[in-house]
Amino acid sequence: MTFLLVRSELNPDGAGLRAVPVEHVMKLLFQHEQVSDLRIYSGTKPIGYLHLHPHVDRTNDQRVMDFTGTMHVYSTPEQRHRVSWDGNLFFNEKGEIQKTAWSVTLDDPGYVHIAVTAVSGAPTAHLVVHSRERVGGEVQERIVDERDIPMDEAGFAGLMKQVGGTGDVAGMLQQPAAKIQPVVRARLSSLKFRGENLETYLVSVEHNGQVYLEGHFSQLGVVLQAKTLLGYTLRTEE
Repeated sequence: MTFLLVRSELNPDGAGLRAVPVEHVMKLLFQHEQVSDLRIYSGTKPIGYLHLHPHVDRTNDQRVMDFTGTMHVYSTPEQRHRVSWDGNLFFNEKGEIQKTAWSVTLDDPGYVHIAVTAVSGAPTAHLVVHSRERVGGEVQERIVDERDIPMDEAGFAGLMKQVGGTGDVAGMLQQPAAKIQPVVRARLSSLKFRGENLETYLVSVEHNGQVYLEGHFSQLGVVLQAKTLLGYTLRTEE
């Protein structure tokens, strides 16, 4: 494999990491279609999980990343919110996102379901907000807002103010909708995993000079570990 031909010994502080094409790592994901199941940690405390499944739609050769997950976030030390999400990312052959369709549900207390569909390069994203209310003894879900919103921070800040979301949730919502495309880099690296030193691809997502996400991928495209700007760590348990 190309990876084995260009591998190198890395020193502890990460110097000497070799850049590799992001397209190569993306190709591994959709070639092997391996599932990644990750536990989310805040410090050493487990607070949720994330499930990723890259696959190719055989009907149109579209590369799709399915994702689902849930976690608990705190607006105050006493106030906890349960947040869950699911969706799909659609990529072209170069690994560039062409379309996103995802939703976030804020629950406990209250209920708000936010669904967003966005196409790469479009100035707006389509938003649908649902809530629940009790009618005649039955709980029914209804649309409380549906509109197009600007693909920028101001558009999502207004949305979060409307639904009462926390700062953590606002950050998660804004990241996929940035008008300025993030910079994605891939490098050769290594990770100590279950007592073994594994050779990995270290992929980082940067925006406005900040690293939003950094993850170690195995040679089969499985996510082994990741760190986020929000301070959360994700690790596989397999």
